[in-house]
Amino acid sequence: TQEGRRLNAGWARRNLEVPRGASSLEVAILPPSASPEHGVSVRRGRLEIAMSGCGLDDEGAEKWCIWASTHLPAFLDQCRREDGRVVAATVDFSGNMVGDLGVHVILSTLHQLSVSAVVLKLYKNHLGRAAATAIADWIRESPPVLAEIHLSHNFIPMEGFEAIFDAIAVTPGYPPLHPGGRRAPVWLRLEYNLLADVRGLLVAIEEKFRRTRARVARDDLPGEVPRICRIEGRASGGCKNDHCGWQAASGYCPVVHVTYPTRQGSHQISVPLEARRWSGHADRRTEADRWRLCSFPSELLHPPPPPLPLPAPVPTQAPVLAPVAPAAGSTLSVAAQPKPPPKKVLEALQASAAPGSPPPKACAPPPLSGDARAAVSPP
Repeated sequence: TQEGRRLNAGWARRNLEVPRGASSLEVAILPPSASPEHGVSVRRGRLEIAMSGCGLDDEGAEKWCIWASTHLPAFLDQCRREDGRVVAATVDFSGNMVGDLGVHVILSTLHQLSVSAVVLKLYKNHLGRAAATAIADWIRESPPVLAEIHLSHNFIPMEGFEAIFDAIAVTPGYPPLHPGGRRAPVWLRLEYNLLADVRGLLVAIEEKFRRTRARVARDDLPGEVPRICRIEGRASGGCKNDHCGWQAASGYCPVVHVTYPTRQGSHQISVPLEARRWSGHADRRTEADRWRLCSFPSELLHPPPPPLPLPAPVPTQAPVLAPVAPAAGSTLSVAAQPKPPPKKVLEALQASAAPGSPPPKACAPPPLSGDARAAVSPP
């Protein structure tokens, strides 16, 4: 239609790749089979990775990462900072079917490409505890700090969000700095996950967050200011993604904005396999290390082939050594002298080998006493 052609022409003007030195300030490249609204683009020096709602699962995420590892390094040079890092305005993989393995391979690839983000959008996927552990490691290992983390409508349990809060507590730079030199709490969307007893959980996390920040010497807030600001509705004290009501009232900025925490999914729902990659049989620390960005649990997408069967052992016969008579005038040492077989073994061998020998006697019961014989004798 005419409207469709107009929209396509507008997208081409905004996104088609142009040679260096051209007047356009917008450059984009698309992964294979991606639609025009998907891809990696640089607009006015700001990198954006837009892969929302394109049907990616764990296999598709791995294919995207193979494509990105090949085509993005040279493309990212145009927006790389002096320290070698690239800060994406948005990394958006929301609205897909990406699970724990897919998120791990995506974040590992971005980490290897020295790409961090201001806004990370992973809502409406199949993320579980393992994915949250990988996100926590990305928070610690990929500066600068995140301003927004969108994880709603997933399958992340309490332990996964605890890992994310711990990572924010120990990482320098939080709360993040917004344009204009003003700080605001990191915007954490966690509604519609698998959190139970949310209010008690947030109280426990608040106490642990204070202890952790005090231990790493990054807690300079007064005691009455919460480190985690809860947003229960759209009119919660004027809090927004770049503004906190506590900061306006007291001049002190909390560290985290938690949005709509009491709105959680039902625990009766079926959790997909992609969100159940965390092994509950392994040690917790060992399993957490397996999901760090430096490890590769995504290899489970393509398990190695089974080992080849070992060749059948070749039967060999032990060599029979002929007895060697000692030389004249010499004697065998005590250690070299063979031990004679036990006497009972010799007797059994002689009894079985002697022709016409009587069979071995059965063991006779012990003799009974007079009273016992009278008790068992017939009348």
